[in-house]
Amino acid sequence: MHRKPKSLNLYILLGCLTFLFTTLSLSATPLPQVKISNIDDLIARHLDSIGTKDARSNIKNRFAKGALNFTTRIGSPWKQTAKAEMISAGDQLSYTIIWPDPDGLQEEMIFNGKQAKILRKRNYGIEKVSSNAVADLTQFIYRHMLPLKEGLFGGVLSTAWPLLCEDREQFRLQYRGIKKVQDRQLHLVEYRSRKEATDLKVMLYFDPKSFRHLRTEYQYENTEHRIDAKGSALLVEARYALIEEFDDFRVEDGVTLPHKQRIQLVDSSSDQTKLNEWAVVFSEIGHNNQRVDDVFR
Repeated sequence: MHRKPKSLNLYILLGCLTFLFTTLSLSATPLPQVKISNIDDLIARHLDSIGTKDARSNIKNRFAKGALNFTTRIGSPWKQTAKAEMISAGDQLSYTIIWPDPDGLQEEMIFNGKQAKILRKRNYGIEKVSSNAVADLTQFIYRHMLPLKEGLFGGVLSTAWPLLCEDREQFRLQYRGIKKVQDRQLHLVEYRSRKEATDLKVMLYFDPKSFRHLRTEYQYENTEHRIDAKGSALLVEARYALIEEFDDFRVEDGVTLPHKQRIQLVDSSSDQTKLNEWAVVFSEIGHNNQRVDDVFR
């Protein structure tokens, strides 16, 4: 069998990375037909895109279940199917990935309103989550709890979504105008926590017509120590981003919610390059189930 030379494989990889980060890069583009007076105006329109105030306030908790497809896009190709479950009640949030593993592997990210935990459960016990690698979703959240603690993860699918809260003393929003992402022009809002010290840069994107929340980017850059496969210490330029995208909006119990979630984790650090993707289609979404509250007790 004819094999491509390593140099050619390298050029292909570099080409993929160039395309990827060109796609992720943002360029300012005016959109005069959309006028936003201030950040409060944008948030008000965004909340209206979810539902009326009464419809939103009627939701006490929510559960969402669906099929998950995991794919490694760069590096050793690998695909795996699984199940995803998302449960939220007020500012509490639980996100679980159930893998078809003979040992019953479940990865759970949970915030009970006071404490955040990342758990890897198996039939024989609970594994410790490592923070050394970041190409795994649970490892990323383990290192950066902000998306979980402040209800950003999952977007409007979660009742903990911070923009639903009238009291904004816990965070600050800054409107950055219209930005082009891939082939779409979106409203860009920068999110900054007032209570959590974090190195994450959080950017929220909204449709300029419907004002639905379509995308969140969590970006991180820093110099840090890592351990390679041989156990040696490395000093690397860490650059990675977690990207959530939402689609297929439909009405459930009077509120409009996305039924598709795509999560991409890009690690372009100096010692490695990885791109992993978790694509979820939620086939079941329900509200105000009494058993939901038991999850956080």
